[in-house]
Amino acid sequence: MNTTQSNYGSGNTVAFLFGAVFNLLANTDFSSLTDYSVKAVIGGIIMMLFKLLSDYISKKLFSNKKREKLKDRFRSRKIRKGNSSNNSIRIE
Repeated sequence: MNTTQSNYGSGNTVAFLFGAVFNLLANTDFSSLTDYSVKAVIGGIIMMLFKLLSDYISKKLFSNKKREKLKDRFRSRKIRKGNSSNNSIRIE
């Protein structure tokens, strides 16, 4: 009994994939693809700038000094219901 190994399947698969990829590339509209990618990059940059701006503003608005002033302001306005300490509301 003669046994031979044939390796003809892999060549056909490579040729098929090669043809499929180039067929997809031939039918792709690159101008709309580049327009979309440019818009996506610009949108990402704008989103990042808004995020950085919001972080900067929140740090300026709620710096430690202003945070302490707010705490002091609310400490002076303690609201108490009754005489028991369980019913008092404190903001710290």
